[in-house]
Amino acid sequence: MGPSHITEAAYVAQAPSSKAAGKRDPVPTLVSQATPTATARTRAASAASADETPAAPATAAAAPRTRRPDVYAKGLTAWAMPAFVGLLVAAGYALADMYQETISTFQYQQRITPLHAMWVPVTAVTCYAIGIFTLKRFVMDKRDKPVDGKFIQVLMFLHNGFLSAWSLVMLLKISTQIATTGYNAFVSETDTVNECLWCDSNKAQVQNNELYFWYHVFYISKFYEFIDTVFIVIRKKPLIFLHYYHHIITLLLCWVTMDDQLAPQWICIATNTLVHVFMYYFYMVQSAGFSVWWKRHLTKLQIIQFVADQIGNHMWVYYAWIVKLACPGSVVGYAWGTGVIGSFLVLFLQFYARTYKRPAAGDKRGTPVKAE
Repeated sequence: MGPSHITEAAYVAQAPSSKAAGKRDPVPTLVSQATPTATARTRAASAASADETPAAPATAAAAPRTRRPDVYAKGLTAWAMPAFVGLLVAAGYALADMYQETISTFQYQQRITPLHAMWVPVTAVTCYAIGIFTLKRFVMDKRDKPVDGKFIQVLMFLHNGFLSAWSLVMLLKISTQIATTGYNAFVSETDTVNECLWCDSNKAQVQNNELYFWYHVFYISKFYEFIDTVFIVIRKKPLIFLHYYHHIITLLLCWVTMDDQLAPQWICIATNTLVHVFMYYFYMVQSAGFSVWWKRHLTKLQIIQFVADQIGNHMWVYYAWIVKLACPGSVVGYAWGTGVIGSFLVLFLQFYARTYKRPAAGDKRGTPVKAE
């Protein structure tokens, strides 16, 4: 240790005889062993103190080079975690191939297919709201510490990784079926591609069993996503209105669009699964203790999603009301979808402005706290 790091405790006064003589102590000196060269060593140390970082002796071995933690983080987020999601996607495709016959013969029946009776989503969101706020107020608010730890982190990692992978499987499957339906309409010339995608007057989408199977799977996934809120509550994280409102209304929206057989629902599902691929990947990485640089862009992608959904809804209006084709669907279903998506757009714009926009110069409000 160099002389500049020596503390005051290392100093003592001169012999007490000087105080007895009424003389003030000179500048204190270092306590040293009683050797003839003590003074010389003290002067050498004082001269060396001018250099705060003295060079190491030539005979000292070089310190071993260690890799910085951020290198490991970049490696994990660059290839290891995407590889994990990729394995889950491959497993999802393998599972779909095993049950391909069941999928291809699936027939959706309004309010008859399991979980599609009207009381099911209504009961589900009611129990969700009551259960979440009961857990928060009467259990977690009375606890001093959150329910957290390695086990919860592992559960969150697996939960988010599964949803990221499963969202990608649904995105690819639904996109494939929509592309096939549009291509068949183009080849057969019985319907234009736009009419098939936005109106479906010939019910090509409705009669596509595989397409509606994956719509059904997407609808079921909204029940499972309720677990997101459980993790937030038991870890005593802020539960914002946007979060639980989004979970409740999205489940109801999925039920309405399937029950109404609205043609543009494919764009709502495709954009939602696309966003969820990245959103749940982000939370998977975060649960492992790392971060990504594109969180802000994820919120932008969510905003773009709602704009695209609104365009799809209005395309249905164009073909149903202006072109006057017999498009499946109803005014109630259209109004519900437009209202819900419009509310999402407003809420996410507000969230983006509150979370990422910095105050102007001279504004003393400070930077808002980012929501989890």
